[in-house]
Amino acid sequence: MTLAQCGGFQRAFHRQWNEPLFESILDHFRLDPKWKAGDLSRGQRAGLCLALTLAPEPELLILDDPALGLDPVARRSLLESMIYVTRRSDRTILFSSHLLSDVERVADQIAVMDNGVLKAYTSVEEFRARIRQFVLAFDTAPPPLPQLPGLLQSFRTDREISATFVNANGVEADLRKLTANVREVPLGLEDAFISYVGEHGERSFFLDRTEGKK
Repeated sequence: MTLAQCGGFQRAFHRQWNEPLFESILDHFRLDPKWKAGDLSRGQRAGLCLALTLAPEPELLILDDPALGLDPVARRSLLESMIYVTRRSDRTILFSSHLLSDVERVADQIAVMDNGVLKAYTSVEEFRARIRQFVLAFDTAPPPLPQLPGLLQSFRTDREISATFVNANGVEADLRKLTANVREVPLGLEDAFISYVGEHGERSFFLDRTEGKK
């Protein structure tokens, strides 16, 4: 079928259909309604599917990794369309994604799943605020880091320790007892997420473990 025929087929199953919206999404993805659906690239198919999905103007839209495999241009168009849909208060999108930069841009609330367990459900801003990272600089080799409340993981180099905490109000004062040179590093959603669900404890650069092993 052509893209126009796909739209006509889908329209028959819905009581409500916004044809101007369908056509505008095709145009946004630079898709000609006369093209054959089977000839589209992956990114173009995503645009067609989005047009078919949004034209009925659903109140709830569920997307599973919608940007997976898309090129940057198609991803940007997809995100812009999602923002367009949710501009009204009676519209909700529930989507899963491993592309956390996309989540950070469009999501109001996030749910963090780890091995099937819900670990957090909050706003993006609140989640980032609860995960804090500090860098401690030393003049000599860093001493062992004590067990501090909320410590998720630490990373040691020759003169520095990078330590990440969750829900650790007041921890900065404890860190300054080890060294006066303490600075906080702002974390994006991806870095905060990896620290939260990743391997906990002290880590080292993985290539350090291979030195001397040949």
